[in-house]
Amino acid sequence: MTAKDANEVSERNRDKMIAYYYENAGKDRIVKKIERAITKAVVNGETTCRVFCWHSPSEERNDAIKTYFSNLGYDISSSNGVYSVRFRPMKY
Repeated sequence: MTAKDANEVSERNRDKMIAYYYENAGKDRIVKKIERAITKAVVNGETTCRVFCWHSPSEERNDAIKTYFSNLGYDISSSNGVYSVRFRPMKY
């Protein structure tokens, strides 16, 4: 196996792990923790929240979490297990 083949296999495996974490995002404890923080912030009338995780998740899991919340319409960023979520309240 050449180095190019190894890189391609590695990328495919990474994409599979991201897809796995994304499919199971509803069961993820970090996702649930972020959802609770968002709910609490909305009840208090805030437009941002920060969530601190004891252990930093893997890069694949982190990407899946960010994709999950981005698809829901939140602006999320993360750094070393700290998630910052920004959102706008709905205007009627």
